[in-house]
Amino acid sequence: MRKFSVAPDGRCFPCVQFVSDKKEAEDYCIGHVDTGFTKRREELIAENRKPRESCKGCVFQGRCANYCGCMNWQTTGSVTGVSPLLCEHERMVIPIADEIGNLLWKEKTPLFIDKHYKYIGTYLEEISAYGID
Repeated sequence: MRKFSVAPDGRCFPCVQFVSDKKEAEDYCIGHVDTGFTKRREELIAENRKPRESCKGCVFQGRCANYCGCMNWQTTGSVTGVSPLLCEHERMVIPIADEIGNLLWKEKTPLFIDKHYKYIGTYLEEISAYGID
């Protein structure tokens, strides 16, 4: 968890989506600006890293947005529960993103290469010599 949100009263939450008057949101408070983070922060990180049972065997596992505990909580009430709508959305957009990524790679689009392949971008000529497109 590299980012967090602060409520007007100084409480810290893992995401702006948890900053709420909802009673159940209180369980996701991870600290306060005056006192720092609590152990709840590490607990939520560990909980969110657990494998998603509904994702078992999915070809897109590890490539989709199911890791977003905030979105999961908003749509299912659980940080590890994945919304069927999110799942369907990811199954639709990942192949499209792959097609676009392959096209940008083949065209050696500088911004794309710099953003996603910064460290190999300098070796493109060498890579091309091996016939890797």
